[in-house]
Amino acid sequence: MNGFESTRDIASQGIVAALLVVVFALLAADRVHRVLIPIGAVAVIWLISYFSPFKLISFQAAQAAVDLNVILLLFSMMALVGVLKTTNVFPSSFESSDWTYTYQGMGGADISLSPHVALRADARYLWAKAQLSRSFTGFDRIDLSGAQATLGLTYRI
Repeated sequence: MNGFESTRDIASQGIVAALLVVVFALLAADRVHRVLIPIGAVAVIWLISYFSPFKLISFQAAQAAVDLNVILLLFSMMALVGVLKTTNVFPSSFESSDWTYTYQGMGGADISLSPHVALRADARYLWAKAQLSRSFTGFDRIDLSGAQATLGLTYRI
């Protein structure tokens, strides 16, 4: 049994893209356990696939996409890191929390390619230095300064 053929219309692709953005947002927010997020995403995709007109992926297609070699590699890497953590191979971590003044310089431009599409670029530089807490005696101030550049494509509705 091969299951059903996946739909490739813009609505189906939009659903998958929106779900992917939600998954990354939930992972970045770190409010839900990391294992529950992808399991929930797969459940939502299968619910949409089997109970709506949008056929995103069949169970058989998902099963064929899983590579056992990759799963075993990831499992063995996680097991190795778990063992190395208990043997103090990784150094201890120190924490320091405080606040400091920051200064930011930025600039950017939007270049219209058509009435609906524009190329967007911006650059920022952040200046900041802070003292470390008492746990870090003998260390210089920490330099938090850095540059950031962004290049993107904008679609206007």
